[in-house]
Amino acid sequence: FAVIVEYRSFVNIGVGAITVLMGLWMAGIIRLSAPQFARALPSGAGPFVAGLAFALVASPCASPVLVTVLGAATQDGSTIRAVTAMASYTVGYTLVLFAASLSAGVLLTSRRLLSSGETITRVAAAALVIFGIMTLIYGLAIR
Repeated sequence: FAVIVEYRSFVNIGVGAITVLMGLWMAGIIRLSAPQFARALPSGAGPFVAGLAFALVASPCASPVLVTVLGAATQDGSTIRAVTAMASYTVGYTLVLFAASLSAGVLLTSRRLLSSGETITRVAAAALVIFGIMTLIYGLAIR
């Protein structure tokens, strides 16, 4: 983590640039080819690989909370309390992801939203470009 803090301006510039590119691609302004490694995966491995990628990306955010929960769970030395705390953390963490995926599935099948799909995509693309530019400016400002 110290390396990221030391080079945070470069990290912000890189993340901002990637976010702007993603927004421009999403808006259809630029064309980017998708990685072709997914074609080599066995059928049915897609969700596993997506989960693995999400875990790698979310790990820096979730790790401090997990370490805190582990520390609190082992504080009094009770195995039952530690298992209960970890099970509660796991249920809470996965419940949010489950609710998000369920909501996305319901929203994707909603007929009302299907007719507004292009507008939603354009708004999301604009938000990505705006946040990407803001991140770039921040990265340049802290340099």
